[in-house]
Amino acid sequence: MNKRAVKVISVITAAMFIPGVASSCYRVPYEYDYSWAENYQYIAHACGGIDGYTYTNSREALSYNYDLGHRVFEVDLMLSPEGELICWHGWDDPAVFSVIPEEYRYQEMSYDDFMNFEMIGGFHTMDFAYLVNFMADHPDMYVVTDTKSPEDEVSQEIFQKIVDVASQIAPETLDRIIPQIYNDGMLKVITDIYPWKSVILTLYMYPITAHGIPFDHIRRFVERNGIRVVTTFPNGGLNDEFMSDLQNDDIFIYLHTFNSQEDVDYWTERGIGGFYTDFLVEN
Repeated sequence: MNKRAVKVISVITAAMFIPGVASSCYRVPYEYDYSWAENYQYIAHACGGIDGYTYTNSREALSYNYDLGHRVFEVDLMLSPEGELICWHGWDDPAVFSVIPEEYRYQEMSYDDFMNFEMIGGFHTMDFAYLVNFMADHPDMYVVTDTKSPEDEVSQEIFQKIVDVASQIAPETLDRIIPQIYNDGMLKVITDIYPWKSVILTLYMYPITAHGIPFDHIRRFVERNGIRVVTTFPNGGLNDEFMSDLQNDDIFIYLHTFNSQEDVDYWTERGIGGFYTDFLVEN
């Protein structure tokens, strides 16, 4: 795909018509910077894998994968029962059971218990404040959010907390935080809180019509709103026409989650620009 300079654009979001997506019509000035997508092929999934473990979102994984060369980290974010923002995938998803002792599965921990919790493998949890401090000490890294909820109220609460915490610790890190949105209406929710430097539309929770994923609508939505990264998956979340249309519109496509260099090479030859990964490393 062609290289892009920083773009400053004004856009109008037209009324959405996909079932389950909130309607909005508003004008917001965006100052976009997608240089991170031009420079980095990989996004370290859940802070990247470590010692064969995945989904840890741990301090050790963050430091280890930064040292390996990763600079863009996808981090799972959720609220503790007390409303504190923590870096965690959840307690009831089998994907994380490899690092959670059986007695802690399917139940939430208090914030204090979570911060003192040691995972299988000896890994340690972190809250969002720890992540912001790490970002402040490493000014070349970016964080991609995965807040795992398409609900407006949850998104508003989490992203307000992101802004509040980062503003208190290191305000400059906010321009290196990249929200992932799950539907059209979420764009207005998050941009009412902060003028993010870049945004990703991810399709793993995108509302599906009776005819499947509305590829034509998605293409129009990202083009109209200046979004230059779409994250999707190869089985059902991508077809040749959609891929070609996005590439022609100079939009980066990232696929998740890839840990085979052979698979990466195959999709790279087809023009895919990037991949979420647990164990592959930037050259």
